[in-house]
Amino acid sequence: MYLGFNVEIADEFTNYYHEGNRVNGENQKKLSRDFTNYVFKHVDSGVLSGEEIQNDWFPSIHADVFISHSHKDEKIAIGLAGWLKSQFKLNSFVDSGLWGYSNDLLKQIDHDYCLNEDGKTFDYNKRNYSTSHIHMMLTNSLLKMIDKTECIFFLNTPNSIVSPKDSIESSTQSPWIYTELIAMKVVRRKIDRKIKREFEAEIFNAQKELKINYTVDLNDLVKIDQEFLNKWENKWIHSTKENHPLDDLYTSLN
Repeated sequence: MYLGFNVEIADEFTNYYHEGNRVNGENQKKLSRDFTNYVFKHVDSGVLSGEEIQNDWFPSIHADVFISHSHKDEKIAIGLAGWLKSQFKLNSFVDSGLWGYSNDLLKQIDHDYCLNEDGKTFDYNKRNYSTSHIHMMLTNSLLKMIDKTECIFFLNTPNSIVSPKDSIESSTQSPWIYTELIAMKVVRRKIDRKIKREFEAEIFNAQKELKINYTVDLNDLVKIDQEFLNKWENKWIHSTKENHPLDDLYTSLN
């Protein structure tokens, strides 16, 4: 990762949603939804290959831009991805694609391995165990994508960041956004084994009735808004196209 951006936009890119949805759909096709092969392949030993599952369900996808967002802002993220593709031919990775697939995978594993003897209810300890494995796979995949993409666009909206009231510190209630923001700080400065230590703790899904705030530091992200993005677009449209569009983005900061 070269640079991260703190993007403050609303729904200005709704006209590009269909293009973004097409691009996002192409990435989704690369993610495997068939867990049956793993179950039958390893039924004798009863041991699944975590590496094999991660490679197939969370494969590395080529992208120039990683878009981090709240699940409530998925349409905004997809619209932004469509705009980046239409105007700059930039490929984006919308992170919510991984979230959904991790839930699908977890459901299948729980159904096959975590049911109680009655076949109707789940074993609490087994579900905790399976959840920790799937969430670690997801975390590792997000880290790899953040490390591989050239820049990060974090969508700073009321859905992703809790506005400070009595405190000057911003916070988020999403453990995944918190993980990604920490990764943006760590990936550029730490070696791989340090990254691994930072994320060995289990990441869990916050339930609807449970709200946990994670203090976040956005100071390392370059703050940009709709006006800045429009200027970048206008600059690119009238350029000779000799430079990479992201290079024009970076020079526009000066």
